[in-house]
Amino acid sequence: MSAALAVKRYKKAKYYIFSSLRISGIIALPASLGLAVLARPAIALIFGTGGVPIETASGTVMPIDVAAPALSLLSLGIFLISLLSTTNALLQACHRAYLPMISVSIGVVFLVIAEVGLVSIPAVGIYGAPLATLICYGVALAFNVRFLAKTQRLKLEFFYLFAKPACCAAFSAAGAHAVNLLLSALFGNERRLTCAIILLVAVSAAVAIYIVTMLAVKGIRENEVRLLPMGDRFADYLIRKGYLEHHEQRSSRISDQNTL
Repeated sequence: MSAALAVKRYKKAKYYIFSSLRISGIIALPASLGLAVLARPAIALIFGTGGVPIETASGTVMPIDVAAPALSLLSLGIFLISLLSTTNALLQACHRAYLPMISVSIGVVFLVIAEVGLVSIPAVGIYGAPLATLICYGVALAFNVRFLAKTQRLKLEFFYLFAKPACCAAFSAAGAHAVNLLLSALFGNERRLTCAIILLVAVSAAVAIYIVTMLAVKGIRENEVRLLPMGDRFADYLIRKGYLEHHEQRSSRISDQNTL
């Protein structure tokens, strides 16, 4: 992108901006929703289900009963932090390295205010911490998007960018949740080996569902697949099988890179 801006190829620079945001969202959305529905087996696998019981207003609970919902909330920040990191890099490529510092600083102010305010509410309690983190990421991302749109004179429509990936990610998360419930009822325990099996099967099912639904609704284009690791080989395979529409993008992309 910096090279495109250096030679004043603004249209190509905008293409890189949209592609970078799209790829970040396409990867981060299923990861975010997947961890949200698989937070409990993930924690049980790493830390187990033991520990000292915690006294709460609703009774005595185990630490995992508090940690799992907190992780589910915090996992939603994967999408936000992914886009925040991407927009940070894009602003630096636009020679506006100071703007992400402003965005993050404002986000931290909101983080402190939100965390103090939310944690002090008895009904919210410890869950105020992940909620405040989401607010911090959201505010910083909003400022980054505003700065990026203003400096590059473009309009970023998040619905257009992420509507299809979000729907497909929701379907994949629902599939992972269904597998989790089914295997949890089948095994009847939360041992580490059990959780490892549940996560392996649930994640595999979620990945399969996400790929199939994304191809079915044409949620990803050939040029975007080619931007992924080993993307050229994967795109060629999908095109040969008829799962992905072929566009004359590869040759033009190569010639553009040679020109730059």
